[in-house]
Amino acid sequence: PYSAALDPNKWSRGCIHHELFHAIDWKDDGLMDEDHHWRSLNPWGFEYDRDRVAEGGAIHSQYQAFLNNYCRNNASDDKAEVYAHTITHWNLFRKLAKEDKKLARKIARIEESIKLFCPKMDEGWWQTVRNR
Repeated sequence: PYSAALDPNKWSRGCIHHELFHAIDWKDDGLMDEDHHWRSLNPWGFEYDRDRVAEGGAIHSQYQAFLNNYCRNNASDDKAEVYAHTITHWNLFRKLAKEDKKLARKIARIEESIKLFCPKMDEGWWQTVRNR
């Protein structure tokens, strides 16, 4: 399995993007945790568990369709983590997504959601973010 600690210099930036996505997610349809489309991207039979103890910010490939254990707590944080890491740790995230098709579909869903929120945040915008 793959595991990597997050770059501490990007940690606070990631937190801001994580929290920003909660606002975007709520604005979308108000269904932050009860997002059935998002839940359909998870492995069959998986249920979020708010009582799960989350480790720190390490990214692990051991969780199919999830970046880390924290993402397995609820749909809202799962989406926010995918968005934040797509922005702050794209090169690492891309490697994981190449091997995990469910995670790749979650990235695509986040990109769709962001474009609906702000049409200027299209593929060109994502390329600019990822090339920084």
